[in-house]
This record gives sequence, C-alpha cells and structure tokens, in this order.
Amino acid sequence: MGMNRESVKAVNRIVSLVGVIYLLHCLTLISNSEIIKYSIYFFRVSLFIFSVSYIIRYSPSLLWLYFPLILYYLLYGIINGNWINFIVLDLLSSFTLIFIFLYSKNNYEYLNVKIFNMFSSLVAIGFLAGLYYLIAHGFQGSTSINERFVFSSDDADYKILLTILKISLLLLPFIWYVSYKKRFFISATFILFLGVSFLALSRADIAGSLLSIIFTIFIGIRERYISFRPKFIATFILFSLVGLIAVERNLDTLNTSYELLKYRIENVAEEVEPRDIEAEIYFDSVSTYELILGKGMGAANMDPFGRTSERGIMMMHRGENNLILKGGIIYLLLIYGMAIIALFKLFRSKVDYRYSWASVILIYLLLERGHPQYSDYFMLLFFCLAISFAFSIKSFKKTNKLKHLNRAPYLYK
Repeated sequence: MGMNRESVKAVNRIVSLVGVIYLLHCLTLISNSEIIKYSIYFFRVSLFIFSVSYIIRYSPSLLWLYFPLILYYLLYGIINGNWINFIVLDLLSSFTLIFIFLYSKNNYEYLNVKIFNMFSSLVAIGFLAGLYYLIAHGFQGSTSINERFVFSSDDADYKILLTILKISLLLLPFIWYVSYKKRFFISATFILFLGVSFLALSRADIAGSLLSIIFTIFIGIRERYISFRPKFIATFILFSLVGLIAVERNLDTLNTSYELLKYRIENVAEEVEPRDIEAEIYFDSVSTYELILGKGMGAANMDPFGRTSERGIMMMHRGENNLILKGGIIYLLLIYGMAIIALFKLFRSKVDYRYSWASVILIYLLLERGHPQYSDYFMLLFFCLAISFAFSIKSFKKTNKLKHLNRAPYLYK
C-alpha cells in the first residue's frame, strides 16, 4: 500500500526541515551569527512538532513509551536542579529520538528516496563550507600528542566542522544508490573528513572511516556495483591522482601526523586513559538509584577527564557512560538494546539497503567509544532512522534499488 497525497506532503515537510537544519549548520562555518544558532534551535523544535503530528496521525500507538519517558527525565532533571542550558540541549537531543518511529510499511520507499536525494546533494555544500572553514581559519596538522586540533585563528570551533563533515561516514555506504555526480561529492566530503581526522590524530574517527570504507566496498561487491566499467575506472584514477598530488605536496606534515598517530595507537594498552579515570570517579560516587535511572536531562559530569570542574560538562567521554549519566542503565539498555535488535533484523533480512543501514548503527556505536554521539544532531538522526528502518522490515517486502526509485513517481494510494 502506497502513500496518500497528504502523507507525501507531510514527509516532504519533515525531510525539507532536516535539510534546512543542515544548511544552517553549514552557514555557521561562514558566519558566527547568534541568529543562525537560534534558528537551528527553532527549526529543530518545529521538526519535532511536525514529526510528532505525522506519527500520531499514522502510528499513534508507537508513542506510548516515548512521551512518558521523556517527560520523566525532563522533570527529574528540573527537580535535581540541573543547569537549564544543559536541560535544553538534552531536551533537543531527546526530540531527535522521535525519528525512531518515522519509518512504516507505507512510507519506507518514498522516505528513503527523499532523504538520500537530499543529503547526497546538500553534502556538496557541506564540503565547500568545510573546505572554506579550514582555509579561512588556518587548520594545521598536529605537531604534538596534546595539541590535536590546531588552527591559526582563535575563534575556530572544530565541533561544528566535524558535525558537517562527519555525515559523509554514514552516506558513503549508500553511495551505490545515487548518481555519479552525487557520489563524487559524498566521496570528496568523506576524504576531507578523513584527512582532518588523520591530521588531528583522531583514532575513533579514523576507525569509523575505515569501517565505512569496508562496508561500502562489501556492499559494492555483493550488489555487483563494483566492476571494471569505464566510469568506475575513470573515477578511481581521478581520485588516485588527486590523492597522490595532495600527499606529495604535504609529505612532511603527513609524516609527522603518521608518526604521532602511530604512537597513539601503539600505546593504547599502556597509557592511562582519562575516559576510564573519569568513569571510575563517577561510578564510585553515584548512588544505586542514579546508576539505574540516571540524573535526568541536563545531568553534568563534574569530573571531566578526572579533573574537578565547578559546573561540569554535559556529558561523559564514552557514549555508554554518557547515557548512564543522563538516564541510567535503563536508558542505556533501551537505546543500545534497540540498536542491537535492529542489527539482528537487518542482517537476517533480505531487503535492500540492509547493510547500508547496519553500517550506520555500527559506525555510530564505534564512534561512541571515543566520544558520545548523542549530542551530534545528524549522527543521532541517522542512528534513529536506521533503527526505525530495521523495525519496519517485518512490514514490507524486498524493494527496488534506490537509483531506480529516483525516477519513480509519487507513491499515492
């Protein structure tokens, strides 16, 4: 059964709002205006309202757990006296969780087309904005283990940069389902992100990138997209030449980064990990009740990396510990539990895009070991969509390839 006209309009509105939010993030790399920052918050709230309205109309029973849980953690955070700014940011993250319920047996086909047509186009803007930001703020390769993100400009914010570029890790395994022009910009953004991660000695981001590459190659071989056709050979040669020229011109910097990164990797087992010290301090001080149910929205980590802070920061430096901080073991089991079940569903199914969506979940969970992704809007968004897609598998049959759906008409009843 397809979608009616009203449902199509609702999905279009939701996907368009996601695109607007991505473009606004890109604008923050060009202008540091507070108006843009608050516009992002406004559109995230608007997206939540439209998404809830859509889900209530077509699958209202799915929200019976979501709203009581979110309301409990919100009130709990307020009662605990958590800082209001942290509460607001956690509330926005909880709004993103609504995407776990977005896919259904009626919209999965059309929703896939809209999401990947949009992001595979907008990533070109993300690539250009990211490249401009790196040049304008004078990004440099690390020369020390303790100084990884080096900019000549004092007002550079690498977190926004990574938010824009990191989405390429999740798009790469879907690259076979879009046009060659869109493949180019996804690949270019991915290479830019990988280069920044390498120069910044980011072990987790490099590991996530390698996992993305492995899944992309696996899907390409399994679905017979990788073959020695002229276009594939020409694209491979083009990227190889550009890569060789870039390496040759920056050989000294790359050698330095390689030696430092090699040192970080080789000494993983020997070095004292600040993330583990931080977790040990927290779990030694937390009550049984807080261990099970967390400290609510806005919960702060008062000993980041083991160093006491007056106000703290709004996260723990490992993703699983961060979820326990916010919502306890129950919250961790709910979110990670759904992700694990989703992986089983994806790997056991025979639907298209199953390996691509599975890679989204695995990349997310891998990156969580290095730094929590819960507050990264687009990472959490795709993570929730992957879970939603997996839980909808039982409701639909094998689909057509996305590249064919790009030419399909609207799916009305």
